[in-house]
Amino acid sequence: GGSGGAVADHSPLTNLFARLDYALPAWNSRVVLSENYASSAPDGFLRSATGTFPLSSYQSAQSVASSLTSLQIHTSLRRGAYNEMIVSNRIVWSDFTSSVREPIVEVTVPGIGVTTETLRAGTQESAQGVMMRGWNAGLTDNLTVPIGAAHELTIGVQAELFQIQRAGVAGNYGTWTFSSLDSLQNGIPGRFETAKDLGSAGVPMAGGQYGAYAGDVWRASKRLSLTFGLRADVLLMRGHAPYTQEVDSLFRRRTDEMPGPIVQLSPRIGFNWDLFGAGRDQLRGGAGIFTGRFPLSWAHSALYSYGTGSDMLKCGTLPNDLGAPPRFVADYREVPNACAKGLAGAPHGDVDLVDRHLRMAQTARASLAYDRRLPWDVQATVEGLITRSISDFIFVNLNLKGPQGVDAHGRVMYGTVNTAGVATPASVSGFSEVVDLQNIAEGHASQVSTRLEKRFSSGFAGTLSYTYSRVRDVQLPLRAGVPSIQIWAAGRAVSGLHDDLSTGISLYDLPHRVVLAGTYTAPWRRWTTDFSFYYVGESGTPVTYVAWGDGKRGDLNADGAGGSAGNDPVYIPKSSFDNTEIVFSGRVDTTGADNSIAAMALRSSQQQVAFDRLIDGTDCLRRQRGRIMERNSCREPWSNTTIASVRQSVPLAHGHTITAQLDVFNVLNLIRSDWGHYNTANSALLEQVGETPGPLSTAQPIFHFDTARPLWVTSATQSAYQLQLSLRYSF
Repeated sequence: GGSGGAVADHSPLTNLFARLDYALPAWNSRVVLSENYASSAPDGFLRSATGTFPLSSYQSAQSVASSLTSLQIHTSLRRGAYNEMIVSNRIVWSDFTSSVREPIVEVTVPGIGVTTETLRAGTQESAQGVMMRGWNAGLTDNLTVPIGAAHELTIGVQAELFQIQRAGVAGNYGTWTFSSLDSLQNGIPGRFETAKDLGSAGVPMAGGQYGAYAGDVWRASKRLSLTFGLRADVLLMRGHAPYTQEVDSLFRRRTDEMPGPIVQLSPRIGFNWDLFGAGRDQLRGGAGIFTGRFPLSWAHSALYSYGTGSDMLKCGTLPNDLGAPPRFVADYREVPNACAKGLAGAPHGDVDLVDRHLRMAQTARASLAYDRRLPWDVQATVEGLITRSISDFIFVNLNLKGPQGVDAHGRVMYGTVNTAGVATPASVSGFSEVVDLQNIAEGHASQVSTRLEKRFSSGFAGTLSYTYSRVRDVQLPLRAGVPSIQIWAAGRAVSGLHDDLSTGISLYDLPHRVVLAGTYTAPWRRWTTDFSFYYVGESGTPVTYVAWGDGKRGDLNADGAGGSAGNDPVYIPKSSFDNTEIVFSGRVDTTGADNSIAAMALRSSQQQVAFDRLIDGTDCLRRQRGRIMERNSCREPWSNTTIASVRQSVPLAHGHTITAQLDVFNVLNLIRSDWGHYNTANSALLEQVGETPGPLSTAQPIFHFDTARPLWVTSATQSAYQLQLSLRYSF
């Protein structure tokens, strides 16, 4: 199982690039051939403060490698026309490796200062034989043709063919859960789960994306130029899953349907106006629609997760379990296929659906900017930008029956919670998940920025800018290549109705951003020396403080997204001392602990005092007393990014040059050890350890609050200064 000591993380990186330029004078052409190979294998290991402590055997590395070969042909034609053709081929492969091959073993043990801890050992789920291969080939051709003195026409086509191949299913070695070390020693688990591939894991997905576009730059006068453009894109995905009758009968959705080809148009218009003809005042702007492809893995999962292509065997005491777990088997190659009494049941794996009318992402965007040259040759800019989603994406859990009631604080409940704190969602089917990928058009953003630029004759240039922005969305699916239920659970913190699609603060909402950059070139000419400095200060990332719990706890609304998913915002009590608003557990499950009524009451009182003090000392929590915390209504601290560089060029014979560059990342931390720290939110605020008895409308969670728990955790890597030295030889 490994140890609980320090684990060394490594992050090897290889990046090789080669380029050949060749002139073809007879054809008025230039050919550029390039090859870029990159590989990385960073270790993935994290110990957090959420009550689960992984041992060293749980460490894994994700190996990712890619090879990109590109051929560009630039050709000058008659009368100023110009053509550029690009042919590319890209291959990507990814898999996970682990130092051990073992099933996952989770054991509940007594904690220090908390109720319990869960030790986790074995091979991380994604490192259990899961791999991914991808390939895409592209062709782009752009032709630019001047038409008279006032127009410049550009037409182009783009085609990309792709294929994705995967193998293996995460979690196929099995996960064994034990209530104590004694249970582990006796081989008697409290729960067993395993994922099984029934023939669908290796199903590939292939297809292509095709585009055509045309644009015109019209110089209407010496002071005004207009740009018009229109682009058309279509996405074709070949293949589909088999038909699953049970999914159709329960959800009225066919698993053998995939989105059909939809031509999406993206018109654009822009202008640039020299207001007075002197080049001092310029007004520019534009509006358009922009189209982009979603991660292909989102659609690929529908080809292999159709309910019967894989299976989740669950043995335990939960309502949908198939009976008691079997005896513990330590060999990952001999994973049990049934529960203790031989109960396996019909295959009921994941079901991932994709709306057959699904469109690619589209946003409408408009901007307006004013540039003015101020005295002393200072360039000033003010710019506004408005963005509105036309087709964004949302993951919807179709397996939830719907609201089953409302708790005492107004939280919508989608199932029941027993007195141990374990939630049971009210499900439509016995499938492990039924998640649908759909379009949504509710997100919007606005941004205003100002910038000052100045270049001095002494070799110094500087830029100062400030940006205010506001971003709102319904759900933010950030992950790819993981089960859709995980994307759904992590996409939005929710305490109300899941089908309430009103917008809220986005994780991308960073209201204030300041950028200061400067460069200086030394006056000597032969041995060129450059200095540069870059500073970015911005608002912290939005945060929702949520509940968590071990052993399927922490799911306050019983929608199935408990444990470490962290999508249930906590209720902020008017008074932490009122047991009708919040209940704390004073029990400690350490050996020999004093769990008398008086001792537990004392510990509960200490948690009440500490939690109330935390609320009073945190503005975003204090403002929300008496209600469930709103999504992303708190923020991490202001962050500072500082980078300084010095470059020294040494000329050699025959025009050759060696350039050495030293980069210093996090200059503030280099100057002083307690500066430049990057703090992230410890968002798992309250651990659920139980539930008070009674109906949904009166029962409430029982929490443990770690009185020593900080709101912020300092990221060691991002808070430490780093040095990078590079050498370049030019010839």
